This record gives sequence, C-alpha cells and structure tokens, in this order.
Amino acid sequence: MVSGQPYGEIWRLLQRSGAVQVPKSLLISKRERRELVPGSDSTIDRLEARGEFPKRLTLTPGSRAVFWRRHEVENWLRERGVEIPIAPSTGA
Repeated sequence: MVSGQPYGEIWRLLQRSGAVQVPKSLLISKRERRELVPGSDSTIDRLEARGEFPKRLTLTPGSRAVFWRRHEVENWLRERGVEIPIAPSTGA
C-alpha cells in the first residue's frame, strides 16, 4: 500500500506510461468485489462468461490482477434489489 492507497506503485507506473486513464476510485479489485457480491469466484466467473455479470478488466496484458468498473457492479447489484451503502467521506 502506497500513500494509503492499494496498488499505488502499479498506478504510478501505468499513469506515467499513459496505459490507463480510469481513476482508480472507479475500479474495484477482486477482494472488493468479493466483499460487495455474494457468491464464490467460480459462480461469478460463470455469470461473467454468460454475459450475466460485468466484464473484468486487466490493466496490463498478461496481468493476473483484475478489476471491475465500480458503477457496473453496483448497477448489477441494484438490479437484483441489493441496497448499496454510501461510503463515508474521508475528507480527501
């Protein structure tokens, strides 16, 4: 963790290279997806393969680190009647 933000070093490298333009607050990691979405990784993988769950992103070719667009996952949950709590402001 760099500067209190996960993936800090990766983001700095990607931003410098121009490879990524999506602010990280708009992405969630696999760990965060597990906290938000009930179900096993294999269930989510099957839903994703059938087009029934948002597609994952990798930030660099061949990377094992995957992310999802936060708004897509939250919309998917809302469509299923799950209330999304609003995170408290950090004052940043």
